[in-house]
Amino acid sequence: MTAIAAVLAALALTPVTLTVHTTDGHSTQRVAHLRCRGARAHADGFLRTGAARACARARAIAGFLSSPPPAHRLCTQIYGGPERARITGAIGARHVDRAFARRNGCEIADWEKARPLVPRANGLGATTTP
Repeated sequence: MTAIAAVLAALALTPVTLTVHTTDGHSTQRVAHLRCRGARAHADGFLRTGAARACARARAIAGFLSSPPPAHRLCTQIYGGPERARITGAIGARHVDRAFARRNGCEIADWEKARPLVPRANGLGATTTP
C-alpha cells in the first residue's frame, strides 16, 4: 500500500460526531446531527439524505473546521444573506466549534467550503437541503 493510500484509508476511518445548528436569519432554526464510524454514516435533520457525503466532506476539511478563520483576512464587502450556522463536535481527535455567516466574501467562501454540512443558502434568508 502506498503512503497516500494508507493516509486515505486512515482518514476514511476517522470517527465524526457533529451537531449543526442553522438559522435563516429570521425565525427558522434547524438542527442536524452527523455520526460516522468507519464506512457507516448516520444523520438526522437536514443532513439525513446525504450522510455519507457529509461524513466524507467533514473528514476532508477537518483542519478547516477545527481552526478559527484566519485573522486579518482581506474580504470583499459583499453581503451573502442573513443565514448563520454553527458546527460543533469532534472529527477524530480534533475539537470542532466553528461559526459561519455570510456577511462578506470570506464568510461566503467559508460557508461554501463547509457545504454540504451547512445548507445551500439563497442569500434571501432561506436555506435549502444540501
